[in-house]
Amino acid sequence: MTLVSAPAGYGKTAMLSAWATACDEPVAWLSCDPSDEEPIRFMSCLLAAISARWPGVADDAWVVLERNPTDVHDAVVAVANDLSNVADPGVILVDDLHWAAPSRALLTALVDALPDHVRFVAGTRRDPPLSLARLRLHGELLELRADDLRFTPAESEGFFALHDLGLSEGDLGRLHDLTEGWPAGEQLAALALRRGSGIDAFIDALASTDRAVGDFLVSEVLAGLPPEVQTFLVETSVLDEFDAALCQDVTGIAEADAMVEGLLADGLFVVPIDDRARRYRYHHLFRTFLRARLASVGPAGVHDAHDRACRALEARGDTAGALRHCMAMDDIERGGQIIRAALERTMSLADCAEAAELAVREWLLVRGQEAIATDPLRVVELVHQLTILTGADDAPSWLERVRRAHPDAGGELAAAIAEAWGEHHLHQGQPQEALRHLGPAADVVDGDLPASGLVSLLQASIARAHIHAGDLDAAGAVIDEALERPVGSPATDSVHHPGIAGFVAAAGGELKRAEAMAGRALRSAERLGVGDHGLGQVYARLAQLECHLERGEHELAAAALDDVKGASERSRRLTLRCLARLAAARTARALGDEGEARDWLVQARLTYAEPDASVRQVFDEEAVAQALQFDPPMAARAIAMLDPDRATTQVLRSRLALLERDDRTAADILDGMPAPTTRRERVEHGVQRALSVLERDVEEANRRLHDALTLAQPEGLIRVVVDQGPLVHKLLLSYTPADAQAGYVEDLLAVTSHMVAPVRVRATQALVAPLSDREVTVLRYLCSRLTYREIAGALYVSVNTLKSHVRSVYRKLGVESRRGAVDAGRRAGLI
Repeated sequence: MTLVSAPAGYGKTAMLSAWATACDEPVAWLSCDPSDEEPIRFMSCLLAAISARWPGVADDAWVVLERNPTDVHDAVVAVANDLSNVADPGVILVDDLHWAAPSRALLTALVDALPDHVRFVAGTRRDPPLSLARLRLHGELLELRADDLRFTPAESEGFFALHDLGLSEGDLGRLHDLTEGWPAGEQLAALALRRGSGIDAFIDALASTDRAVGDFLVSEVLAGLPPEVQTFLVETSVLDEFDAALCQDVTGIAEADAMVEGLLADGLFVVPIDDRARRYRYHHLFRTFLRARLASVGPAGVHDAHDRACRALEARGDTAGALRHCMAMDDIERGGQIIRAALERTMSLADCAEAAELAVREWLLVRGQEAIATDPLRVVELVHQLTILTGADDAPSWLERVRRAHPDAGGELAAAIAEAWGEHHLHQGQPQEALRHLGPAADVVDGDLPASGLVSLLQASIARAHIHAGDLDAAGAVIDEALERPVGSPATDSVHHPGIAGFVAAAGGELKRAEAMAGRALRSAERLGVGDHGLGQVYARLAQLECHLERGEHELAAAALDDVKGASERSRRLTLRCLARLAAARTARALGDEGEARDWLVQARLTYAEPDASVRQVFDEEAVAQALQFDPPMAARAIAMLDPDRATTQVLRSRLALLERDDRTAADILDGMPAPTTRRERVEHGVQRALSVLERDVEEANRRLHDALTLAQPEGLIRVVVDQGPLVHKLLLSYTPADAQAGYVEDLLAVTSHMVAPVRVRATQALVAPLSDREVTVLRYLCSRLTYREIAGALYVSVNTLKSHVRSVYRKLGVESRRGAVDAGRRAGLI
């Protein structure tokens, strides 16, 4: 560990930034701020920084946090374990650690668990909660403190020479002694002297003041500025970040642009954040002094400054910034109004999640009980959003209190309560329970949905519940009706409904309609300025991804998947995260990456703690599809876990029978199935039917293939045809297409020519000793990104018992690491 610990103004950040820029090793950088005081947020930000530098390294830790947000200890151990597999040295650098409040256990676990080739660097104003003495004793700590960072007399002389102040050797010595080499102090002194303060008078005043050196120096700097500049600085100090236009709105000064340029030219501690967008902030020390000066004018002045900032940020659509100033004014009611306005505009608070969570919690605490009687609809809307943002374990209690207070509620309130319950159950991975609430709500409003508010999303929620339950036919019927009967909400009608419709169309094989609907949703979202991670936008991007996958456009699919994963995480909705992870599993399967496909399916399963049977069925169907492609001997066992009455189960059973060359069984299964409804299902059924008779009647096989391809060609369907098994290539070779189909069939043959490998035969590589069934199961779990604690939980054994199994696996495979065991297991055909 490297610790850079010194008070404000010693150049810690500047020094660390310069060092990181020159460092040959990769550096994961995290800058903390006061919002990181919450340990879970600090851990999330730390993992995000690590993931940005080493993609995939923090995946296990994310899984741990998603399962149990308070389990930060296991999360840091998990990320340290993953870093041990990174070959090259690296650095994790956390600046301004004093703003965060990581527990002693968290930091100790991180520093102790990090492998030797990864260094932890912390910049802070105070020592972190660690046993520094123990690290010193073991020679594992490098410390840089104020004495190391303060200017020496020679450095002070060089610094003041840069400002060309004409200081004598005696003046330099006195200034260095008074500032004690404090870099920020010498910078402030230089600014004050440049503004015309007499050298002798200034140094005498600095020597005689009984105020803190920093306060005195900043005061001297301000005293040399025109009054309007002083007022500008003090009034804009309430802003965490600013541009010239925002400063003009807050201060009313028309020449704000020139004012900011002047501050930059004078070096008055204005720090550029984004040069292209011309956004800035004040140096922390300078801002602290300015805010203290603002506070000295009294509460009314502070309130007025925050009020102007709140209005300006709200006018430019910065809901998060406006809410922060509301909380600073302790104006709970206004915070509620801002949140409601944001919901009416975008139907989501994901753009301002952290500020909104704090504001909603505060509003419910202060106003909630009273509002249950006077404004119950607002209470329900806020609880609904809290569910999306955080999961809100207390959501059921709030909804029950509203129900008890309004036992005869009807119309919009009854529908809103049902909608909130539905979102709660969707967040838990229980779409069937969600539908139990949402169905009656649809009857209550009888299609007469309001143009704004929570209930305008009712049909979208019903469709989403059907999607997550695996019933795309029902989802399509609901969303088609929604498209025919707009509710009057721009976001709902133009973004959310078309986005969901695009996803359903893509899943059903209607790719042209899917692309049209997805494009409409994304264009509307851009026009309305509702961001890229709302409900409809994520569904639209999932639709585009599905279209690329179906047509075999793998590079486009990979790029679309990155967009989907990022947007789904920012949306805060677990349902969208789950769909994105399933899409990632399907993408990896399409690319032939068995390990990645399995890992993403594990991540999808871990989205919910207790999903219902319909969601588990969806996961299990993807597991069967992976087994059919990568490990056919496992497919029969996987199919046995599925609901035998579902049509999708019968389709997978038929595929397995065809893979095993059991054509008669496949034909019997297909004959007993209900007629397929979607284009994708009809194509799939037709190709399987052709394969089932190929060995007995080639002409019949070609007729059925012709019918299937006639359906598939207009949409450019590829994967639904070629995924039906290795014999598809032979089937296509036996087929003589008409001229109109010739090019399409050539495209299919080009794909299947790379997919005709025979069913994998288990290798017979000798092992040191054979693995037991339990050890083979443990070995397969080692392929995933699960931690030992999670694997133990999945196997219902203790962690110590699991480690015993792992040691036995290592011994029998002749390896010494998890990665070595996975590689050896694959060579031996065990996984």
